[in-house]
Amino acid sequence: MYRLILILLPFYTFSQTTVFDDFSDGNFHFNPLWYGDSSRFLVDSQFTLSLADTLANQSTLATASPIALNASWELEFRLDFSPSASNFARFYLMYNRSWPDGQGQGYYLEIGGSSTDQVSLYKCSANQSTLLLASAVDLLDKNDNHLAVRVARNAHHYWFLEIDTLLDGSYFKVDSVQDSSYFQSQIMAWQCNYTRTRADKFFLHKVIAQGDVFRDTIAPQVDSIEVRNRDLIIYFNEPLDSSLSLHFQNFYLDSINRPTRLSLDSINRHKLGLSFAQAFPANKNLKLYYKDVYDLAGNAAEGEITFLNYQAQRGHLLINELMIDPSPPVALPPQALPESEYVELYNASTFSLNLKDWRLRINDKDYVFTDYKMPPDTYLLLVNGSKLDGFVKFSPCLDIGLSAFSLLNDGAALLLFSADNLLVDALEYQADWYNDPLKIEGGWSLERSIGSSYCRGFSQWQASQSPQGGTPGTVNSVSGGAIDTLAPKVQFIAWEEDAILFKFSESIKATAPLKVINIQTEPHLKIDSLTWSLNQDLLKIHLAQAPIYGQEYSLSFLDSLSDCSGNTSLFVNLPFALPVDAQERDILISEILFAPKSGGADFIEIYNSSAKVFDLAHLHIARWDKDLGAYDIENLSAESQLFFPGQFMALSEDIQFLKENYFCAQANLSEASLPTFPSNEGAFALLNSRLEIIDRGNYADDWHFKLLEETNGISLERVDFTHLPTSEKHWQSATEKEAYATPGRANSQQAFKMQEAEWEAIPPYFSPNGDGNLDEAQLYFKCEGGASVITVEIYSAKGEKLRTMAEYDYSAEQGYFLWDGFNNDGQLLGAGIYIAVLEYYNDQGISAVMRTPIVLSR
Repeated sequence: MYRLILILLPFYTFSQTTVFDDFSDGNFHFNPLWYGDSSRFLVDSQFTLSLADTLANQSTLATASPIALNASWELEFRLDFSPSASNFARFYLMYNRSWPDGQGQGYYLEIGGSSTDQVSLYKCSANQSTLLLASAVDLLDKNDNHLAVRVARNAHHYWFLEIDTLLDGSYFKVDSVQDSSYFQSQIMAWQCNYTRTRADKFFLHKVIAQGDVFRDTIAPQVDSIEVRNRDLIIYFNEPLDSSLSLHFQNFYLDSINRPTRLSLDSINRHKLGLSFAQAFPANKNLKLYYKDVYDLAGNAAEGEITFLNYQAQRGHLLINELMIDPSPPVALPPQALPESEYVELYNASTFSLNLKDWRLRINDKDYVFTDYKMPPDTYLLLVNGSKLDGFVKFSPCLDIGLSAFSLLNDGAALLLFSADNLLVDALEYQADWYNDPLKIEGGWSLERSIGSSYCRGFSQWQASQSPQGGTPGTVNSVSGGAIDTLAPKVQFIAWEEDAILFKFSESIKATAPLKVINIQTEPHLKIDSLTWSLNQDLLKIHLAQAPIYGQEYSLSFLDSLSDCSGNTSLFVNLPFALPVDAQERDILISEILFAPKSGGADFIEIYNSSAKVFDLAHLHIARWDKDLGAYDIENLSAESQLFFPGQFMALSEDIQFLKENYFCAQANLSEASLPTFPSNEGAFALLNSRLEIIDRGNYADDWHFKLLEETNGISLERVDFTHLPTSEKHWQSATEKEAYATPGRANSQQAFKMQEAEWEAIPPYFSPNGDGNLDEAQLYFKCEGGASVITVEIYSAKGEKLRTMAEYDYSAEQGYFLWDGFNNDGQLLGAGIYIAVLEYYNDQGISAVMRTPIVLSR
């Protein structure tokens, strides 16, 4: 039965109501009407509302109930089982929506639902629930739970929970609490959560609610808004009156456009839909003005809503910091960072981003974001769920399912996608990005130094400089980075099936997509498409037609390419060709370092002495024995890399060591596994794809220049390319002027044929006045007997020593010095005649002192 009693109270804005049902009429469809999952319930012969399902499910019945204040709710129920987290009941005392959909507000009783077996009172708002009161633990820890529960709310908003276990009306008080969060109600609801074995063991005997109805005098308010291309869905905080609210003249967009369609959800009447003729412009703030939007109590709303049709763009959200290997921590507690991997994101846009359904892909696995609002210019840490507590003091955190080892120490590809599948940011980090042998061992993060989505790759990342090892949730310690003044260059060119690969020295800024029409080849080859690597440092040019073997080609970019610092290069006439297999003496060993400095690695340098193009992937280096032949064979490259005529290439297992210790700005370097070369003496062989010998030779430590006190870190350079370099006469130590090695470029030592010594200024005069013409004196020398130890000094005509340009330097057999006209104190000398003196000696027992005059004019 259902009774609605309205008592008009002149001094209060409430009306008294009672809702009662004991199911004695044999149904739940009338007086009052219960609606919902009605096919899963019945009223049995004992006049009890019984669950009658056969499968695991959640089933709910709701009935209208506006009761909210000065109220009491009583229900008698029976559960023929001991409840659990999978089998429990809820009774919604009051709820401000027409269905308990998890989006509204109200209060409910939870019967079971946890291991504590309690009857509990909760308040709820959307999907968030807060415990208010609870019975004794284990109240429901039995197989037959038949009892009555009463909840009361007084005028001061105190809530009382009472329980009757004897079913004789003798309720005992459990506890009380004050809460005045919610005042409105539309329904009461009985909800059963169950597995298959409990699908017919929920029983509701009686429900009675009585109290005041809150009299609504407040106009409806907008809770939230959804923007979908040209549609708006507006969620109000209470149901709307469709007959009064759905008028086109009540809505207009930026004072111009009116909607073409209006709709109010028939089930959820909080939900108002508007459609417009044209799509909203992307990422522009718009205003919707509305008026005469009525709730069911006749209160009219008027106002404006500012909204944005957000569309993700590249760089809106950046991958900003990576803690790849958190062990061991750098700092000591309490300053130490949690020992956990993390990915830091930075909102570089001016918009608040809803990350729901965004994805982070790490290698081949996708991690999907939950609903999270990220304001502009803020950070978000993605961490393993078990580590959230350790990071919340640094930054907002989100668990998207990362494991404790999602970031591989040696490298991984990370791709960040928006909800509409746009690639917003990406990178493929490698361990050598740390560029620090200590920090790579763990505890330090990689930080992005330049916050731009158009910049990717190693040049944008550095090891953290923070004393903690990382900067989660704050500005990166390397923010800004070092100033880059070097223009990008092509490191190597490779061939891959139907594509040419160009590897650049740094990331190319992708402000505008490179197009096929911006590239030309000579002779002409049709280009099909272009593909960039994630780090924007490798360009793959797919050809629509195959090149011809033996034909040399060149490729030119019609527009300059820029790095992330704005340095540009125009690449023209870049050579490429289909590689051929090398024959004997096509490629020569030109330099070898077999005893590096401490912590360094060997290198071997090769020189393409032919007019052919080869591929390092088809070449091998090996140790050599006259009886065994080639052994300990290593491939020079795991991937294709073209090797052009006249090109030098240094191969080493530690390229970074070469860059840090030698002049490599213009050098060609390639990482490769090398045989283990003994540090005293040995022999080597260069082999083609069929393991045929291209070149071979020997080396020995005592072949170095005899007056060198230390030979570690000094290479042997080949000085004779006409014979196999198998003896001392074919090699010389690299010069001090070149830091004792020239990996990847022309040697400092060459085989000169000379019969006498020379020392001369050419021309014999100069004028250091800054006009760009003869600003420096050029002093050329040739030393009899080969490489020597030399001293060069400048004297006045009266014999006063003014400048020392070299003092006991080990040098090549011939070369030159440049004098700028300054003395040792940095003062520009006056006009006059000066004497340049060269003194040298070498291991052939030859020594000499030579003089030449120079005229300085002003």
